[in-house]
Amino acid sequence: MKKKVNKLLVSKANLLIDSIHDIDILETRILEMVFSQISRYNDLDFKNPYKVYLPDLNTISKNKTIYSKIEAVVKNLNAASIYLKKPNGDFKASSITNFVEYIKEDSTIVLSLHENLKPYLLNNYHKEIKEIEVEYTQYTNYSLLESSTITSKSSKKIYDKIMQWKSVGHFTLNLDELKKWLIKDSVSTYKDWTSFKNGVLMRAIKALNNNAEIPYNNIAIVPIKIGKSIQKVKFTFSLQNEKEVLKQAPLVKEKPLESTPNSLPKDKKMAKEELIRDIMSLSNPKQKGISKTISKSLIDNYGEPYVRKCIDLLLKEDHLNKLNLAGYVVSVIKNDWKGIKSTLNPPKKTTPTSGPSTTPKKTPSALELIKIRADFTKKYAIYYQDQLDILYTLFDIEEYKLKYIELHRNDRQIANITVVLLSNDKKNLEWGKFNYWLLTQFKEVKILTNIEYAQSIGFKY
Repeated sequence: MKKKVNKLLVSKANLLIDSIHDIDILETRILEMVFSQISRYNDLDFKNPYKVYLPDLNTISKNKTIYSKIEAVVKNLNAASIYLKKPNGDFKASSITNFVEYIKEDSTIVLSLHENLKPYLLNNYHKEIKEIEVEYTQYTNYSLLESSTITSKSSKKIYDKIMQWKSVGHFTLNLDELKKWLIKDSVSTYKDWTSFKNGVLMRAIKALNNNAEIPYNNIAIVPIKIGKSIQKVKFTFSLQNEKEVLKQAPLVKEKPLESTPNSLPKDKKMAKEELIRDIMSLSNPKQKGISKTISKSLIDNYGEPYVRKCIDLLLKEDHLNKLNLAGYVVSVIKNDWKGIKSTLNPPKKTTPTSGPSTTPKKTPSALELIKIRADFTKKYAIYYQDQLDILYTLFDIEEYKLKYIELHRNDRQIANITVVLLSNDKKNLEWGKFNYWLLTQFKEVKILTNIEYAQSIGFKY
């Protein structure tokens, strides 16, 4: 009897995504079918050995040559290794499996995962990688069925990176590191930018852009020139059906070369870097700190003078009693909890009139009332979304999607819940239930009802 694929989600640490390896696409699919059997929050250890049923693999990969390649696949998986490079420069090589075997009678691949992978697949082992920066200890989740539609290993690696940065819409990689990461020995094979771009990069991107099963594509690249040579490559991407162009980077097939450093005067650039360091210094020993990416985003979105005043006040506070310091800092800046904006933009003085106005207030007509109420509805929608945005900054939303799915594993609607959360279908009722559950988990964020909001702004109609 044909067995069913256990789960739809693959969850792994970002350091595992950034690892250097030369594993073929078929072996990658087998490993991801194993990873999808791991419950990151519930499993305290690997449940070795894991089994992959070949008919399931055949259904997912749509590869009719699996059986003829099975001996080579088993040998390759048994010999497969990865190279994990940490931000501090440490480099670690590790085997992926302890053993791999094929049982012909059951059409099943049986393998045992190496214990070195535990910190990158099990939440319980996070303490073992506490020395790694926050960005690398976070996890990325994606659909097993969706990723299985990708047919080349270079495209698959770029897809993983896109899923890692999908909430941002872009990421930048050093050119030499990009070459090593995508294809083994590519640095020596593709010495110049043009050959690497045409021979590897654009082929991988084109395959993703033409894949209708992948929601995040519209992929473009920005070669970044430092001095006379290209040193970095910036990737931008968005949802397939997104009508508006991303504000942070226009979506084109290839863009003009950018020059660095930026045009900020040296003293202003140093001031900005100092402010970033100050934001990152706001920390609680028991919690994750604020990343450099979030720090830059706060400055870019709210302005350096305003953020500087907020941070100066926050640096004077005791942070040990804050349940979620990073979320608190973001909320203070986003909601102006310290009342700083009024000091930066004082109200203009008005010339008093000779006496009180005697003009009576005009009662709005029926049509005017409709317009006033429609305007209020728009304002409330903006307020509601802003509060949700604040809520989403308090945690890794992909982690909590997984928690919510695990919580409703036995629910009759689990299939629908999974699809809604994975596809970010925010208009669906299940997404609303998910938001309500999040608010019970993070009570520091309160969303007013439309009546409460109307009272808070003095709206009477």
